[in-house]
Amino acid sequence: MSRLPLIGVTACISQIGFHSYQAVSDKYVRDVAVGAGDLPLAIPPLGDLLDLPVLLANLDGLLFTSSLSNVASHHYCDPSSIPGTAHDLQRDTLILPLIKAAITAGVPVLGICPCYPVASQVAGSSKSASPRTLSGFR
Repeated sequence: MSRLPLIGVTACISQIGFHSYQAVSDKYVRDVAVGAGDLPLAIPPLGDLLDLPVLLANLDGLLFTSSLSNVASHHYCDPSSIPGTAHDLQRDTLILPLIKAAITAGVPVLGICPCYPVASQVAGSSKSASPRTLSGFR
């Protein structure tokens, strides 16, 4: 009996009232299940509590989701961030090592928004949190 491909979908921390929740937008879970016909698996932002090699050995692919928050800019460029920018530091502790491990392990990756600066960093380049502040930007 064959099985559906298992696709990891990265989760964020969302504050609802007094409690924090590990959440994945419905649109991403549905896109994996309906659009691709695969089985989505939400991956909580638990940082070092996850055994990444074991996780990756059991996944057929990864979807790095977009979020209202951004990857903290100190991970890929200067330490400052644009005032008012939302960050999810717990998600950063998941996606930063996970994308590196996935690329190394050869696990297929689809990244939406927050994945771009991380992928650039993995490839050895850098990015500015605010390109308009760079000299020569037009």
